[in-house]
Amino acid sequence: MNQKLNKLWLVLVLATGAAAPLSAQEKGFVATGKVRAGVTSGDVQKDMQANKITGMGIELAYGLGGRASLFGELAYLNFASTDYWNTLPATATVATSVDLRKNRLDGFTLRGGYRSGFGFQGLSWQAGLALDRFKSRQEVSGQIVIGTTTEGLAATPESTKINVGGFGGIHWAVGENFSLEANLVSVGYSRVNWVPSSYSGTTAAAETKARRGLVLEVAFGFKF
Repeated sequence: MNQKLNKLWLVLVLATGAAAPLSAQEKGFVATGKVRAGVTSGDVQKDMQANKITGMGIELAYGLGGRASLFGELAYLNFASTDYWNTLPATATVATSVDLRKNRLDGFTLRGGYRSGFGFQGLSWQAGLALDRFKSRQEVSGQIVIGTTTEGLAATPESTKINVGGFGGIHWAVGENFSLEANLVSVGYSRVNWVPSSYSGTTAAAETKARRGLVLEVAFGFKF
């Protein structure tokens, strides 16, 4: 029994030592790769008909001494999406009309922020701004039948815009080479939407609309 207790104690000591980095951060640059996952809300969840997001990025941080640092990150994000049936015009023949759509959203975000330690060793708060360059794409298929007129639907309009966002959260340095973080992020994009002539009464065309959403994300980081 004593041998088992001694082994358990040794494991706990080693685990504690690995999870407790130095309280003072060295000056200089540190590169970190990150893998992200999260959930969305607001406009982005409504447009995607789903609430999941995944991504990866590369962060370059500069230690200012003490427990403070400046950092920048370039990340790619992909928002999950689900097919949905668009609402048909009131005059459409329901039995033979169908408007199937899927909104897609992905792209890059460039973040810059400040990080400062608080509480126990390795724990920091962080906040900053982001430039989002997301591509909105809509896949449209089906047909609209009104009387004796049939309008085929086969379009994939796209829109790419740059928007400013912000983020804030906590960062935990787990040992010297790994980290975990959680952030609340505001994202912006331009949603593209295909408007068939059966809906508008004019030539079919794509319209865009500024949209925003919130992302609650977690990220696992590993130093190069």
